[in-house]
Amino acid sequence: MVYLKSNIAGDPLKMTNKIFWKIGIGAVLIILIVWGVNSINKEQEKELGFSYERDLVWGSYGTDEGEFDLPYGSDIIEDENGSFILISDCTNNNIQKFTLDGVFVSRFGELGSEPGQLDHPADLTIGPEGNIWIVEEKNNRVSKFTQEGEFIDNFKILAESNSGKTINLLIEPLGITFDSSGNSYISNYGSNLVIKFDKNGELTHFLNKKYESVNGIIDVQYATTIGNKDAQFNQPYYIESDSEDNIYVVDRGNNRIQKFDPDGNFLLKWGRNGGDGTLGDQPGEFNYPHEIAIDKHDNIYVADTRNKRIQIFTSEGEFLYQFGGEGIFVSPKTVSVDSGLNVFVGDAGIIEFAEYEHEHATGTLTEHTHEDKTDRDITAISRWKRKYKLSLNFQRWIRERF
Repeated sequence: MVYLKSNIAGDPLKMTNKIFWKIGIGAVLIILIVWGVNSINKEQEKELGFSYERDLVWGSYGTDEGEFDLPYGSDIIEDENGSFILISDCTNNNIQKFTLDGVFVSRFGELGSEPGQLDHPADLTIGPEGNIWIVEEKNNRVSKFTQEGEFIDNFKILAESNSGKTINLLIEPLGITFDSSGNSYISNYGSNLVIKFDKNGELTHFLNKKYESVNGIIDVQYATTIGNKDAQFNQPYYIESDSEDNIYVVDRGNNRIQKFDPDGNFLLKWGRNGGDGTLGDQPGEFNYPHEIAIDKHDNIYVADTRNKRIQIFTSEGEFLYQFGGEGIFVSPKTVSVDSGLNVFVGDAGIIEFAEYEHEHATGTLTEHTHEDKTDRDITAISRWKRKYKLSLNFQRWIRERF
């Protein structure tokens, strides 16, 4: 009788069974880990803890490619063509495009009011069709460009007022965003109005006052309001929409954030003393906040400019985390977050402010201008990586792969 000798030591059948048992147990463990990781919600993530570390800085003060005078707004593109960040350089009157690793790609724009020119570009966003929409504070209009920087169109919002005059409803516009249905929202610093338009560009309503007209004549006095009560604004700045089409407005003069549903109904506000309009420097308080960003979990990121920090909240206004502070930022104004929860901050490098009186459509308000520009070398964009506690690192690795 001839015997065939196995290369596997011991009983081949037993060894095979052991292998299958190990594979089976491993599969069960992976399933349990994935289930556990996917069940981690934002509250659990908060309890387990995370932090942010700056891992990249690029740019400097100047007028050349890759340099900035006043980075004022930002947005991130992530599609089949790659991942990029757009920065509006307000006082250089251009838009610059970079990879998320800080490599300069292109820029467009120059000072002026002609088609394709810009005057104090503020916020920008990617519209439903993939084009770049920019609000121009000084030209009181919205301009649209392709992602390659080719001019498409610009427009103002003209309407007849109750005084019989044709007026432009865009008065120092600073913020713009779209919801998932293609409706657009524009915040107007000069009139304390946030205006909603449908996907066809038709005026729907004012966010803090319902749209009211008689035979197409807009009651501007009815629409315009200033104050610190619910749904009132004092210098509305940048705005964003979340996955449920709720709208968040940086109410800068009131040092707070306000949240509205898609129909313009007030939902909540937060800041010092619940958002009563006073400034503060404790977690959850603000001192002249500027830009706002929302991540894939609907967490809210706010550039808290004069507190020199970035604050992170849940969609219900619950404080989660902050980073930055004295010696890290000088005047952070722009904030964006990518799908990997990396945060990009534009620091304007302005170290002092001087007050002056500014005449708005709603009355004289105290404004601030840049005075001391001696330390402008800190003007730059920085990338901040989210770092999890050790207990989350392996879980996050699994989550990203399954």
